[in-house]
Amino acid sequence: MVLTMAHKIKIYKTANIEFSEYLKESIEKITPGTDIFVEGYLTSLLSKFLSKEEDFLSEEPLIYRLTNSKNLEDYIHLGDETLFITGFYPEIMLKKKNKKYVENIGRTSYKEAAIMMGYEAQGKIYLVLANKFPLYSDVLNDVKYNLLENVNDKEFFELYKISKDYKNPRAIKKLEELVK
Repeated sequence: MVLTMAHKIKIYKTANIEFSEYLKESIEKITPGTDIFVEGYLTSLLSKFLSKEEDFLSEEPLIYRLTNSKNLEDYIHLGDETLFITGFYPEIMLKKKNKKYVENIGRTSYKEAAIMMGYEAQGKIYLVLANKFPLYSDVLNDVKYNLLENVNDKEFFELYKISKDYKNPRAIKKLEELVK
């Protein structure tokens, strides 16, 4: 199966709240000692993706996009997109191997961006993101569940489905909090 990432996804209504504190808490819990510039980049990434109203995922297969990337912007966008999707919507990747595939595309994209920038200044940020991609994906997943508040019936059912179908421990914990 070729994963295209062209899925309709729900954008959280809580995007307009201040989520940098959630991000700081998640980083401290999952990967303490994260560089302040990487933290700032992740805050910017969340702001960029959570504020979009339209679909932002391309119809083209990821490997095609990676092999046809020609400039720094292409690599950065692909890295950002894959980091966000693996963190916020890992259930889109139905099989575990699909998540690893998407993570590898993201890691490679960020690594190429770091190479193009010569590992200088912001290039170092992309190298860190490449090397710790699964950790930062996990950070974003933690932020996702911390952002969920006041869910409606449909959202509650989606959360229930994720907890049952994918055994996501954060979804299970959030359900338990919501039913109390």
